[in-house]
Amino acid sequence: MSKKASRRKPAKKSPAKKTPPRKTPAKKVKAKRVKKSLPKATRKPAARRKKAAGSPSSGGRATVDQLVASIRFAATYADNQLNAIPDEHALTQLAGADNHTAWTLGHQAISRAWFASSLSGTMPQMPESYNALFGMKSTPATDPGMYPPLDELRSHYNSALQALLGALAALTDADLASPSIGDSGGFLTTKLDAAVKAAWHEGWHGGQVATLRRGLGIAAPI
Repeated sequence: MSKKASRRKPAKKSPAKKTPPRKTPAKKVKAKRVKKSLPKATRKPAARRKKAAGSPSSGGRATVDQLVASIRFAATYADNQLNAIPDEHALTQLAGADNHTAWTLGHQAISRAWFASSLSGTMPQMPESYNALFGMKSTPATDPGMYPPLDELRSHYNSALQALLGALAALTDADLASPSIGDSGGFLTTKLDAAVKAAWHEGWHGGQVATLRRGLGIAAPI
């Protein structure tokens, strides 16, 4: 080995770098999703909502109550028209076209009773002569001796309405889908149909009396 080589200074060792201690990474906390719960009312199944609303297929009474209100409304309108016509015009017809008030009272009395029987199966008591005098094929006459007193006619007219409303109010919405009671000759199908047509019948004859009242020059009832 040459002297030159032996004189070389040993290379300085660089100081070892200190490695900082590793930090343990913080555990990631998963954010919990907060489920927004809907109000109970919005989460009801459709079938339950329909039942709660009182549909005709349910056991509720919403439809029955509405039908009762409709018949009562139409009957009140007809009553007001009839009451506006004085008793001296009880047999008055205009050009023979309008049914007079005596016939209308009797006809509505037996019609209301018949509608009531189609719902309950029980026919409210009526005089036997009423069907011939005021039935479907009868026509108004001008002979006062043919008809009962007006007070009697009004009494049956009013009591038959209460029987009709009572028979309907005794039902539930589910009952309305059942067949009407008795032979209607195809005029009625279900109890719902009977109640709807009872309301229509009140309006039909109430309108006839309204034209008679107007033709007689009597002011419309308030």
